[in-house]
Amino acid sequence: RRVQAALHFNSPFDAGLVDVKVDDGVVELAGGKGFEGSRTGIVDFVSRIRGVKKVVTAAGEVSSVDATLDLDLDVSSLDTKARDVMLSPASYPHCDQSCTIRDAIVALSASAVKLGDGHITLPRYVLVLDGDGLLGIVSRRELLRGLIPQLRTAERSEAEIRKLVPFGGKVATDLLIRWTSLFSPAALEARAGPATAAVADVRRLAATGQVGTAVARARTLLGAATLDAPARERLRYETLMVLSQHGPDPSGRRFAEESLDASPTVYVRLDEDAGHEIVVPAWDAPAAARYALRRWETRPAADRVRDLLAAGGDLAGAWLEMDATGRRGALEAIGEAPVAQLQAPAAGLGPRLTDTPALAVPALAVAARTRDADLFSRALAAAPRREAVAALRDGLVGFSSPDRVQVLSAALDRDELASAALLGLGAEAPTEPAAENLLWTLLAHPRHGASAAAALARLPGSAVDERLTSLASRPGETPERHWAGLALTLRHQAARELGR
Repeated sequence: RRVQAALHFNSPFDAGLVDVKVDDGVVELAGGKGFEGSRTGIVDFVSRIRGVKKVVTAAGEVSSVDATLDLDLDVSSLDTKARDVMLSPASYPHCDQSCTIRDAIVALSASAVKLGDGHITLPRYVLVLDGDGLLGIVSRRELLRGLIPQLRTAERSEAEIRKLVPFGGKVATDLLIRWTSLFSPAALEARAGPATAAVADVRRLAATGQVGTAVARARTLLGAATLDAPARERLRYETLMVLSQHGPDPSGRRFAEESLDASPTVYVRLDEDAGHEIVVPAWDAPAAARYALRRWETRPAADRVRDLLAAGGDLAGAWLEMDATGRRGALEAIGEAPVAQLQAPAAGLGPRLTDTPALAVPALAVAARTRDADLFSRALAAAPRREAVAALRDGLVGFSSPDRVQVLSAALDRDELASAALLGLGAEAPTEPAAENLLWTLLAHPRHGASAAAALARLPGSAVDERLTSLASRPGETPERHWAGLALTLRHQAARELGR
């Protein structure tokens, strides 16, 4: 069936012209005049399908191309040993066990590996040698995690980056920082030296209500000759974040407004495994200034909603009376309130959503905090598109897997949320059978079939291959058959890319 599906969906040939029999990797091909006219091309195509060992026709036998690792070198996967194709340790980036982390990164970054066929590849690992013996390997990611003690584990790395860049998107697993900032002694001093003590001083003053004194202290420290650019940027950024937690003080407001024009000079590069990179300021003072000014604008409304929730008041009524600034403050208060104070609003918001869709946004915020899948699903149906998409992306983190599947399934009923919902279902499918079953069902859907196919193409396991091949081999032109073929094509493309 796999050969038939590949001929039908991935080849220029008419699969109906070919009779296919398969026995333990040996493929027998036969047919009439149409097959004989295209026999050479069909045999060549089939010989390249993964798992095919040999192709047999009336004209003879052809060995599978899949049995050859490198056609130019004529290296066969059937009889070649690993030692015949491996690289020697001397041809790969290496260092001894006493080298510093920086030396290891220099060895990695300044190296390229030339393979036997002449191709050049960039290495991701450093070999650690003891004379001629191999002690172990160290990846680029492990080296970077060892650079700063505060960033040694993935969880602490993400928490630290969130403190530095709270307005960015998803934090990448692999952290790279520019050499000019990360590896200079001044940058490391900025992390643990003068900036740390200065920020602690500002925080202490603000905590005791001396906001004006804290701002004056920050200004004095920012003008000190002992602080270099990274330290000054960190101090300015963290001072603004401290001020944002307190009431607006005239001196603090002036400091924030001046910081809107501060140009960052130290940057962090976030590098995804997939190769997507973004560069953001390590300490984005203008963003922190905007955040502080916005919080000061919304603080009165946030305080009002905090008091209202503590007293068991009418959140829905208060929301409907607020302007846009007040509603931002209300969402801040909902995000910070004890969950127990949100149980009554959660029960009251649900019944009102049908007649008052304007309550969908606070309902989403309350449902995310209380982990109420029913309320979340109902609010998604009524919320504005931007808020609904953001809620699907960020609001389901604390839900159980079955509850996430419930919400994502409900979101499919709204066309503009379907793609995001299917992406979420694809992430749940490897561990949640209900999500996988729903994706199989959606293969037959006229609008959602393509996204379901893309999600199924990423699922592991030979059982998925077999089921997709079975669906793609069914007679007749149906959406399910078409999208199953697409999923198979995507799986094969991913396998080829991984093989490269």
